[in-house]
Amino acid sequence: MPRGSGPARPPSRERPAPLPLLWISLASLALAGASALIWYPTPVYDAFGWAVWGRELSNGELDTTLGPSWKPLPVAVCALLSPLGESLPEAWVIVARAGFVAMVLAAAGLGMRLESSGKRPERIAAGLLGGLGALLLIGARTTLPWELSGGLGEPLTAALFLIALDRHGAGRRGSAALSLWLAGLIRPEAIVLLAVYAVLLLIRRERRPALMAGGLVGAAAVLWVVPDLIGSGDALTGADRARVRDEPLEVGEGGETLTDGLELPLAAFWIGAAWILWDTRRRRDRLPAQVAAAGLAWIAVVIAMTIAGYAGLPRFLLPGAAAICALGAAGLAGLAASVVRRRGRRARPGSSGGGRLRLAVAAAVSAVAAVLLTAQAVDRASGLPDGFELAEERAQDLADAEEAVGRAGPGRLLACDTVLYTDALAHTALAWSLDAHMDKVIQVVIPEQLRGVRERTAVVSPSEPEPFEAVRRGFLLGEAGGWRAYTFRCPAAVPRSYRAEPLRERRAGRSGATR
Repeated sequence: MPRGSGPARPPSRERPAPLPLLWISLASLALAGASALIWYPTPVYDAFGWAVWGRELSNGELDTTLGPSWKPLPVAVCALLSPLGESLPEAWVIVARAGFVAMVLAAAGLGMRLESSGKRPERIAAGLLGGLGALLLIGARTTLPWELSGGLGEPLTAALFLIALDRHGAGRRGSAALSLWLAGLIRPEAIVLLAVYAVLLLIRRERRPALMAGGLVGAAAVLWVVPDLIGSGDALTGADRARVRDEPLEVGEGGETLTDGLELPLAAFWIGAAWILWDTRRRRDRLPAQVAAAGLAWIAVVIAMTIAGYAGLPRFLLPGAAAICALGAAGLAGLAASVVRRRGRRARPGSSGGGRLRLAVAAAVSAVAAVLLTAQAVDRASGLPDGFELAEERAQDLADAEEAVGRAGPGRLLACDTVLYTDALAHTALAWSLDAHMDKVIQVVIPEQLRGVRERTAVVSPSEPEPFEAVRRGFLLGEAGGWRAYTFRCPAAVPRSYRAEPLRERRAGRSGATR
């Protein structure tokens, strides 16, 4: 044999290049901007709150006493967008929609990376399935229209999480840690996983990225805690507000959150995920197992936080579910390809039939997955029109509230320093419209005798000790839709019996929050 020759090695399966972040960002922003021409961006509760804080930061002030949960990244982006003035909340919604588009693109890209055959048709199929799975991540109270229209942060979190997994698969540990850190500035679960990632890198003696990841954990802790300390005088204000139950739940009650996590991806993607993990068990390809571990770990952290008393809303599980979609997409593409390839081969003479049995099993599993995928995709897609209609109704409701405030005049409404309101989900929207701190807008409940008469009345200023009995004597400043703004004489204080409790339920799990 010639020198250097030896047994032929199987050709290595080359992975695709890392996701082109610049092009993904530009494409996502372009598509999100174009969506505004079809569906006007109307922020929901959390998005209006971040816009208020962003405006306050740009003015050199911050009051986090009341409002949604503090999120460093959305507030920082809103502060950068503050020169847009009144268009700031809508601009943030465009950014959040870009995050949704990026999540779909990143799921497609990660699915292509995880597909291990190295063949172009299989990778294209994995990419298309991954994007479809991310697009239809719909579960209990987690609908595509709500995620897309209102400016919630979880789709952007999922996009950053998937990018982190893709960068890790490409061997770019520092970039992966940075992406995970950015995700952690929206959802704290990512910071927990970033800390674990730092430890694992240190165990593997990858000291430089490990130190970088550890430093980013510390930086994230500062960005989560210090603004609350400055804005409210208590470093744990946001954590206390996010906590919906003072006492921990029983471990078994976290099953609601687990059920939500299992329901979010289409059932076929769980089949595909199981297939690719089984199919690659003898290879040196560890990436599928690592992605599965990361996705399940995210779901586990949410469950643990739910048991600890925090809300376990289905949308909090979105990043982990998106990772399962990408993994399952690669598995489904590989499963279908293996059936096609095996059917094209002739059984060897004298074979024991094991190959035929494997083909039969793969074909049966592939058929079941195809039926489930088609049926569930059609079912979820058919429910989208109703979701869009509900989102539009809520958007119109908030638009009416803003219009009523505009007609009345924010200055006249704040003549008594505080404004009363009755719709919990309108708190942040009214604070934005009034250009006021959120603690200047006080939620009150309506006495039973007036319930159903003016349930959505924005009570402009407190009057005497019983403001709602004085509604009929109040002076109407402006109205729009079901909203009416009145003014009264200023009392010394709002009666405690009329004050509503903060916007939260007293239960964790899927009923843990209302926004």
